[in-house]
Order: sequence, then structure tokens, then C-alpha cells
Amino acid sequence: MFSRLFTGLALALPLFILTGCPDDVVDESVPEVPIVDPSVPTAVVKCETDGCADTVNIFGLKQASVAVVDGTLGEVVPLDESTTFSFDVSLVEGMNVYELRAVDNAGNRSKK
Repeated sequence: MFSRLFTGLALALPLFILTGCPDDVVDESVPEVPIVDPSVPTAVVKCETDGCADTVNIFGLKQASVAVVDGTLGEVVPLDESTTFSFDVSLVEGMNVYELRAVDNAGNRSKK
């Protein structure tokens, strides 16, 4: 009777070990592109009043567990579990272009 119980435990242990996740699994899934809210202005008049600043708040939706990066500014929103994002940019006179992408913790970047 003791040998049967021991045999059953010995069989259960290798099954548990074999069902573990392999160490060489690589996450290659591409995150979704962040979506800028349509109410973010696309044209801004230069601020001429004392004390005002030429800044715009860019905000919208993103996938959880991703950072938001811009091609010029770098990481503008750190990786977190939130599904919204928001950041301020200082504008310069002329065209200001921002190309936002999402980057997950495996380094996968969203496509344009």
C-alpha cells in the first residue's frame, strides 16, 4: 500500500514540471497604436499675451501595459496599466509634428 501511494506522487510531480512555461518563449505581438482624442487641436494660434504659454495637451486612449513614445521626444508616457494617456508639449512657431507609438515591456513597437 505504501508503494502505490509513493508511485502516484512520483508520477504527479513530473507532470507538474512538464506543464510549466518554457523559458525561451518570446513575445512578438505588436501593441495597438495610441488613439489621439479628436478634440485635441490640430491648429493653434501663437500665444501673444503675457504669462501664457504655447503648449498643447495631447491625450487619448492606449492599450494597457504599454508606454507611449514619440519619434522626437522619446517616451512621453511611461509603461503602466492605464488605458488613457495625457502629456503636454511646448510648441514652436511653424509646423509641430508628433508621431506616437506604443511600446510594450518586450520592446515591441506599434506600427504607423
